[in-house]
Amino acid sequence: MADLISILLPVYNGEKYLSSAIKSVISQTCKNWELLIIDDHSNDKTPSIAKKFAKKDKRIRYIRNGKNLRLAKTLNKGLKIAKGKYIARIDDDDIWFNKEKLERQLKYLKRNTDTVLIGTNYTTTNIKGTELNEVNLPLSDSEIRKSIFAFNPFGHSGVMYIKENAIRVGCYDENIKYGEDWDMWARLGLTGKMANLSINGFSYLIKPDSMSQQKTKRQQIRLHNHILKTYLTKYPCKLKGLYALFRYIVFYTQPNSTTPPQQACRKS
Repeated sequence: MADLISILLPVYNGEKYLSSAIKSVISQTCKNWELLIIDDHSNDKTPSIAKKFAKKDKRIRYIRNGKNLRLAKTLNKGLKIAKGKYIARIDDDDIWFNKEKLERQLKYLKRNTDTVLIGTNYTTTNIKGTELNEVNLPLSDSEIRKSIFAFNPFGHSGVMYIKENAIRVGCYDENIKYGEDWDMWARLGLTGKMANLSINGFSYLIKPDSMSQQKTKRQQIRLHNHILKTYLTKYPCKLKGLYALFRYIVFYTQPNSTTPPQQACRKS
């Protein structure tokens, strides 16, 4: 069981897309996994959908929060109960369309023992299923470190990391309400190398009512400022990060701005 992968799938009122996300996990060529569906106190049909899959597949576990804890606390709850050495993430409205995603990431981590975080590129889609664009992230450790102040260099549904390392750096910061993943990647990067596979590992659904569309402006500036202040002396290319923050501030102070500047819309 040393190579067991624990997949964290937090969900809140995800009845519309949850089944597709779960099916994409089941379709993976790597079969040694457990899927933790952690329901953050949904009030739609999420529980019945999750329980249906859990009843059919013993690798799937359904956990329901007694009250709404929000994302960071829900993820940390999943980390604590995860049985696997490795942790992977998928959101309820995303799909792992590359069936070899888990298998290739596991092989990479086992072959490169100094790597603490591995992600993938991804494709964005709209609610009609139309592909919008491909997001090509920096691949090497050096490229990621040069970019980490400019934008989040990982898509959350594309990552895999070692549970022990995440626990060691303090898991997800529960005081951060937006972009808690970006903050943890920065902390993980202080303990080892980071990389992205060049494959398009998943599709990221852009919804008109998503947090990224509704609450991005002030939160993105606040998050970017936090990343810069906290890790300024620990990563290169500080000027690149400061310039990116300046672009955010200028853009988001413009009236009717809804879409972030280039590279700012990479998924958290």
